[in-house]
Amino acid sequence: MTWIDYRNAAFIAALALFGRRVSEILDLKVKDVRYDDQYIYASFTTLKQFSPARVICEQCLTPCRASWSFCKKCGASLEGLPVIQKEVKKEPHQLMRTLRTNLAEHLAEWIRVCQKRAPADAYLFPPADLPGIFASQSRPIWSRHITRRMALNVVKTVDHRLWNHLFRHQLASYFAGKGFDEVHLMDWFDWKSYEIAHRYIRLGGGKRIKDMADTR
Repeated sequence: MTWIDYRNAAFIAALALFGRRVSEILDLKVKDVRYDDQYIYASFTTLKQFSPARVICEQCLTPCRASWSFCKKCGASLEGLPVIQKEVKKEPHQLMRTLRTNLAEHLAEWIRVCQKRAPADAYLFPPADLPGIFASQSRPIWSRHITRRMALNVVKTVDHRLWNHLFRHQLASYFAGKGFDEVHLMDWFDWKSYEIAHRYIRLGGGKRIKDMADTR
């Protein structure tokens, strides 16, 4: 196996183990992941999150979307009103999964390689410096991560019917089937909506985050 094979196996493992959005998996750096005798830890960070731009209706003081021409409540014109853009900064979100799976072993093996060969601020899933048939003799470009298109191609080498977001959906369904409640699903998958989490619920919940980490 080449280093690209190890990287690809680790990328698929990270998607399946943590169920995060593909952009969050690609943004992982070597310093964001570690493991011990029991768990693999990964720290995911959404640097900035913006809510839709809004204006305040002068007639009824109702917050309205800046894209609207008229207030939905009173019908007053919203033209020329100052736009409010709310910015929310988020803290790093650390998740952990048990090492007692083959997927976790693939990821841990790649982490070991990266910790030996790459700087701490290097991307965990770098592209190769040589394309196509020459890739087996290539070296990783640690200052960049693979593109979303490349990530999709990696997944489809396993099965052409797979796509990146399927792993997130699968893990959410699996956790819900194991009995985790809406609050814990929202925390793990970083969902804002209670309704999204509720769709995945099939059994009773109430389990702890550590139970989620131990689920095999």
